[in-house]
Parts: sequence; C-alpha cells; structure tokens
Amino acid sequence: MRKLAKPIPLYNIDGTENRDGTITEVAVLDMAIGDHREKVVFVVTDIGDEDVIIGLDWLREHNPEVDWERGSLRLSRCPEACPAHQKASKPVETKVHDTEVRLMARNGPRRVRKAKMVGRIRAAVMVEEEEEDKPPPPATYTYSQQLAEQEYQKKEIRPVKEIVPKQYHEYLRVFSKEASERLPDHGPYDHAIELMPDARMFHSKVYPLSPSEQVELDKFINENLAKGYIQELKSLMSSPFFFIKKKDGSLRPVQDYRWLNDITIKNRYPLPLVSDLMD
Repeated sequence: MRKLAKPIPLYNIDGTENRDGTITEVAVLDMAIGDHREKVVFVVTDIGDEDVIIGLDWLREHNPEVDWERGSLRLSRCPEACPAHQKASKPVETKVHDTEVRLMARNGPRRVRKAKMVGRIRAAVMVEEEEEDKPPPPATYTYSQQLAEQEYQKKEIRPVKEIVPKQYHEYLRVFSKEASERLPDHGPYDHAIELMPDARMFHSKVYPLSPSEQVELDKFINENLAKGYIQELKSLMSSPFFFIKKKDGSLRPVQDYRWLNDITIKNRYPLPLVSDLMD
C-alpha cells in the first residue's frame, strides 16, 4: 500500500459520489484470471460487496475474446509487454461462471481474496487523477424498461383523427406532428437565458457514444438544423450530449446543461396557477 500525492475524486458507476469521497491509496497486487497472472496497480476504495473491479484501461490493453454463448473468455491478445504473454505457451481460456480474480498481498501476511464473476463480467472506468469534470448523470436501462418496451411494441398505432374526439377535430392542428416541428413566430415574451455577470466560461468532455447512438446523434443534428431548432455557431462554452432509452426502444436525446444552470440568473417570478388562467 502506498499513499497518493494527490487524492482522486471518486464517483460510482451511476454518477453519484462514492461514500469514501476520494481515493488516497493504491496497492500493487498479483492478479490471476485462470492461468493468467500479472502484477496490477489497484486503487483502494469501498465498492460495496465486490472485492475488485477490473478497469476499462486493463480490458482495452488485454482485449480479451468473449464468447457470450459459451460463457467464456480467452486471453489471446495480451500485449507483448504483459508478463503473462511472455510466459504463456498458449492462450488462456476460462469459463466466466468459474472465473475467480485472486488477489495476493505482496507484503505482510499472505491472504487470498476472491471476487467471483457469476455469469457476467464486471467492469468500470476509474476516474483519472486530473479529472475535474462533473460525472455523467445516471442513465440506465432497467428491467422494468425492457418490460415496458415489450408491451409498447404490442400496441397498435392509430391515426390522430381516430384518437381525438370529433368535437375537437377543428383543433387537429394542435396534435399535428408536422406543425409541432416548426418554431412559433417571435413575440414580446421570447425565452432568454441570462448569465451571471461574473459567470466563468466552461466546456466539458464529450460523452462516448455507441455506433448506433452516433447514428442517432447525426440524425438528431440534421433534423433540428432543418427545422431551425438549432444553428451552427462557434461558442466558448459546450455541453455534452447523451441518450436514454425509452420504453418503445427508441433513444431519447438529452443535453447535459447542469453547468449552464449553475451560471444562469434564476427567474423566481411566481407563476399563476393553471386553474386561474383557464377560468
């Protein structure tokens, strides 16, 4: 175990702050996955019931072949610098449901701790030491979302005229998708975002997207440019973009404006009740 010169801020996978707060120590341990053995530097923190999480950097470096159907992984593409690559005469293959990650302390009493990976491979990205950005907001695809998606796909899509009662057909334009895709004319009360006088300019890293999400992002940009919702410009500030899966299986685009909200002048004018406006 050794102390870090500078603590590393720590966040959970869902973007919330870890209860340990920061990472202050690292440990160099012998790690074995099947017959694959090497020394790995681990940061020390509380990760709940799990003993170890293998970081994305390690997975990228060793690039294991994963057979999802057989439930096995094959360490056949280790880099030449990997000690296990130099010693192994043939690639290591192991069943995922039998896999154990074994950690042996280098100094002090010899102890073995096991983190069984039952039916799946756990991985997480460790926060870099110089990272100061806010974590991405929580966005997960839950089991309930999967069920909702299956139910939604069973529904029959009906025309708007069949859904809206006849007495309201003169207002069908209100329900028109085409009409909703154009901005209204400018008026005396156009929305504006006013920034604090001493606001600090900000920019953030781009959140990584999957190939399918990148296709949807390109589609989103082109559609909204055509509608006039957005326009090309150069700015000193930027906000990241990501997607959340909806119950019908499509992707909902989300712009992360938390940084912008922090420097926006809040308008706390009390809005009238909707019931009063309708009376």
